[in-house]
Amino acid sequence: MRYAQQDKMLDRARHELATIHAESAAAQMNDEHRDADFQTVAMLASEREKERDYAEAAPLWRRAANLATQHGNVIWASRRYDFCNKARFKWQRQAA
Repeated sequence: MRYAQQDKMLDRARHELATIHAESAAAQMNDEHRDADFQTVAMLASEREKERDYAEAAPLWRRAANLATQHGNVIWASRRYDFCNKARFKWQRQAA
């Protein structure tokens, strides 16, 4: 009887470990997907910024910052958003 209880406990522990591993793998795949999306959106934002289309670039940079999984990328995209947002209003005033 004692061994049966130990076997049940081991089975539960194995099941919990498998569940934790599966959740960790899913989270890692989610991060990889978000990184790919970040790179795509950041490239689009960069192209718009090079064309001085700051009104289009600013929201793209904000979206890239929200997708970034690495702290450095969040900071970079946030700073690009701030720059484009300010430049957008600066160029609008100069054009008027």
